[in-house]
Amino acid sequence: MQGKFKPTIIILSAGNGERMQSSIPKVLHEVSLKPIIEYVINLAAVVNADSLNIVINEELQNHQTFKDFAIKYKLKTILQKQRLGTGDAVKVACNNMTAINDLVLILYGDTPFVTENTIMNMYNEIDTGVDLCVVGFNAKNPDGYGRVISKDNNRVVEIIEDKDANNQQKQIGLCNSGIILAKKHIVEGFLNENHNMDYNSQKEFYLTDIVKYAVLSKKVCTYVVADESEVMGINDRVQLINAEYYNQKLIAKRLLNSGVTVINPESSYFANNIKVQNDVIIYPSVFIGKDTVINQGSVIKSFSHIEGVAIDKGVVIGPFARIRPNTKICNNSKIGNFVEIKNSILMDNVKADHLSYIGDATISDDVNIGAGTVFCNYDGENKHHSVIGEKVFIGSNTSIISPIKVDSKSMIAAGSVITKNIDKNDLAIARSKQVNLKNKSKIK
Repeated sequence: MQGKFKPTIIILSAGNGERMQSSIPKVLHEVSLKPIIEYVINLAAVVNADSLNIVINEELQNHQTFKDFAIKYKLKTILQKQRLGTGDAVKVACNNMTAINDLVLILYGDTPFVTENTIMNMYNEIDTGVDLCVVGFNAKNPDGYGRVISKDNNRVVEIIEDKDANNQQKQIGLCNSGIILAKKHIVEGFLNENHNMDYNSQKEFYLTDIVKYAVLSKKVCTYVVADESEVMGINDRVQLINAEYYNQKLIAKRLLNSGVTVINPESSYFANNIKVQNDVIIYPSVFIGKDTVINQGSVIKSFSHIEGVAIDKGVVIGPFARIRPNTKICNNSKIGNFVEIKNSILMDNVKADHLSYIGDATISDDVNIGAGTVFCNYDGENKHHSVIGEKVFIGSNTSIISPIKVDSKSMIAAGSVITKNIDKNDLAIARSKQVNLKNKSKIK
């Protein structure tokens, strides 16, 4: 965003979120495996904020996840002890700031999809001499939303809350998102003018009244229009799922536009921060969780569950594979059906085609892992790591009791339980000898 645009940002996140009916603060609920508030924080970073201030309640203040965010993003948190409306929240924020830049941008912690483009449109309005700009949207069902009262040339004269609107005002389709970009003197003047709080019918001090104040002060107020989905707020579980559905479509579109084939986007689920290169093919009914990277030309087949994994080029995963965090699968390897892998590195051209568990292991190039192989990595107290050398052949139904080192070009016979290291080029057999007892079958 333009370097000269450097606003003070206030994110309002002090709402109780009672409609969520949850012990988790509303803004910490996740959309596409990312907390709602983090979307807004990331937008603020793109906007190039002069300072980032978040108004919070006690519940959010005491939650460890939010504490971690505050440290990670260097947030200035401001506690609103009483819920007296959005105007009071901004007042509390400004009273706790040492300095305020020439422009103030008001965002909401429960509105995750606002785009940089919309913020830029607001700034362009301010850049033409406008004093205050709001974001409006045309709602399919405007019930419950505040209305933007405007005249010609996008001039806003008032914003009125739905509960305070008369029947004529309720016929207006242009609704208020709550997002405001205003010059500093407008915000400070409004808060000073309402020092004793001009309560409305809801006994709250609404930030929307800033428009009325600005108009009475002969200032110019305008609006820009955003899509309703972009400015959707999340207040209950239904809205949370609607947001999830909307964001999944955004992610799928992003993947498709970058050269990824997603055969049936509606049947698969993608975390917000996945990175997928071109010519990857994703079959239906796939889960790709956060912190996953998939490189060019790989194939993810149906009913595979992948999270926290780095996948190199030309890898085939699934169907019915589960790849868990801290796993790296290198070029041209193949992980087949009912294979689970965790905390392991599989180098180039490794094959584990079916029915295996690989945990805490390093598998070198060109290793074949037979069906039913299990790395027994946990002794009841600690995890143990095994290393498999290049071109090792592991026969079916093998159990490797970690920690084990198997040197290159060795073989393990099917059905073996391996408890000792295996040297290069050795053949290891560790199973009971078969005994056939003549005529002892009891089948008649």
